[in-house]
Amino acid sequence: MSPCSACGGEMRRSHRSFWEQLFYRAAFRCRSCARRILVRRRIPRPSRYTNCPHCASRALVILKKRDGIDKLNRNPLRLVQRFFGARLYYCWACRLQYYDLRRLQPAAPKTAGDGGH
Repeated sequence: MSPCSACGGEMRRSHRSFWEQLFYRAAFRCRSCARRILVRRRIPRPSRYTNCPHCASRALVILKKRDGIDKLNRNPLRLVQRFFGARLYYCWACRLQYYDLRRLQPAAPKTAGDGGH
């Protein structure tokens, strides 16, 4: 953490109350002047495309059926999506399988190079 903006003292982690834990991801207190700073949680934006719930990778493959060896994400929301026709995705990075109603992100269009001209 950067130094205190008021006195330039050292900022240390501070205890958060139950309600602060819901809205703030961290709290810091200055050792010199006791000024307290709260760091807000980042609100996740909904996405049109799926990404791995564990590592956020988009290097995914659609599977026809479950693989018994690799782990399946057992989040209740993911399992409910299965009954609504969600596809089974497989993440190459963390070897996780999960169900999601969203589509894969389309591949970026390839740009033609100069072609040696």
